[in-house]
Amino acid sequence: MKQENKMFFPHVTVMNALLCLFVVMIHCTGTPYSELSAGTWQHITIFSLNKLLTFSVPAFLFLSGFKLYRDYDIDIWVFYKRRLTKIVVPYIIAALIYILYFFKKGWLDGSFLEYLFLGTISAHFYYVIIAVQLYLLFPLILLLFRKHSIATAVLSAIMTVIFSCFLYQGFWDRFFGQYIFYFVFGMLWKKYELGGKIGKFMPLAVLAYLATAIFHLRMMYFSSFYGANYAFSQIVNIAFVLLSTVLLYVISEKVLIKSKAFCAASTAVSASSYSIYLYHCLLLYILQFDVFTKFSLTCGERFIITLTVLYSVISLYCLLNSYIKRKKIPN
Repeated sequence: MKQENKMFFPHVTVMNALLCLFVVMIHCTGTPYSELSAGTWQHITIFSLNKLLTFSVPAFLFLSGFKLYRDYDIDIWVFYKRRLTKIVVPYIIAALIYILYFFKKGWLDGSFLEYLFLGTISAHFYYVIIAVQLYLLFPLILLLFRKHSIATAVLSAIMTVIFSCFLYQGFWDRFFGQYIFYFVFGMLWKKYELGGKIGKFMPLAVLAYLATAIFHLRMMYFSSFYGANYAFSQIVNIAFVLLSTVLLYVISEKVLIKSKAFCAASTAVSASSYSIYLYHCLLLYILQFDVFTKFSLTCGERFIITLTVLYSVISLYCLLNSYIKRKKIPN
């Protein structure tokens, strides 16, 4: 088995950066989503923005599958060592910081092991738990994929459909089976270079996305707030995620990388994306429970301040991180 062989794909960096910022927006819209009155244009707008971006975490898994299939022939021990140092250790440190913050607030009501191994101390940690499961399984997935790529993709799709439709209560949202197809789809996308073959189908893909997104948003809204029955919602959601991921990939590859400034900004954000993902909710908690409680602010004012503070902090952090990395590179 060979060791890691990194290659640079600027559109993947752009897509990764956008997904990171989308996840932050999802959580920024969480409070107004729950506070605004259903049926108002403000609530419908926030709801739509929130739900339109929920494909981001599955899309991260798509990129993981894409990059791992692209980069590795694979030295298993090098692979696991890198995941341990780059993913698991930073997660453990972040989880401990969240636990300390919640302990200070007197909000802890579960066990330490549950918080750590299930990622329940903060809801967004579920992605890390899923990613670690897929990393552990990756050598096996890669072996099967190399021998029978289409069969592996079909099997993973069946698993995702079954677990999404029938096993989504409790902690099942932290089980890799609900998300494995997105990961394998990324591998499939890279193996067959589907990005370069989808061009002639893009008008159809855009129409399919618009139809799926409008239908999905409408049905979710009426189901959530007016008690309407939304049969096969998980199936439609899978289609929505896949279409959203494909469109963002193509837009990143064909359009966004043409801007040097956009690529430079994306590189800075992407390099810091995991830290941003881990800690942005902590800043949200501090704003919501330590700052806003001292003032009498409307929901809209809190939302604007939250967006301004979070994206400003992210920008400063990315600039500082990029500066430090440049200083470390010898002339």
